[in-house]
Amino acid sequence: EIGSLSQLTALHLEDNEFSGALPDDIGGCIRLVEIDVSQNALSGPIPRGLAGLASLQVLSLAGNQLTGAIPPVLGRLAGLQNLNLGNNSLVGAIPPGLGALGELQYLNLMNNCLSGRVPRTLAVLSRVRTIDLSGNMLSGVLPAELGRLPELTLLVLSDNQLTGSVPGDLCGGDEAESSSLEHLMLSTNNFTG
Repeated sequence: EIGSLSQLTALHLEDNEFSGALPDDIGGCIRLVEIDVSQNALSGPIPRGLAGLASLQVLSLAGNQLTGAIPPVLGRLAGLQNLNLGNNSLVGAIPPGLGALGELQYLNLMNNCLSGRVPRTLAVLSRVRTIDLSGNMLSGVLPAELGRLPELTLLVLSDNQLTGSVPGDLCGGDEAESSSLEHLMLSTNNFTG
């Protein structure tokens, strides 16, 4: 019945012992601006119905037991500023469509089972300040374009399977347009050079 709360703007259920799946009907709460159900025991996939929440700014599902892939439809949440899916059991690739989240400031996908490459599309998140993709199984080379994000202050990619050299743009090379990076964490990968 939660989907019938058409006037609901904030849903905070964090730090409880809720279990079971997050209902797809939550997409009926069309005025939602904030959803925080972190630190529970929720399981199952991330509901695709979330894609209909055009006003959503905060989506925190961290610290649960969510499974399956990150739904690409989350890339439709144009106003999203905070996306926290860390500490779950999510699998598959990071959807390139997350690069369409032009208002995103905080992206946390840490401690899941995500694989594949770091999408180059993340380098168009011009307002992002924090990207934490640590504790996954990401592989391949690190996109140099990430070093050109003008607002990025924290980039955490530790505990993955990344290879190749560390792009010069991340280290303030001649091509770097960003001077905002304060914390760069790349430990426990397979970088060379």
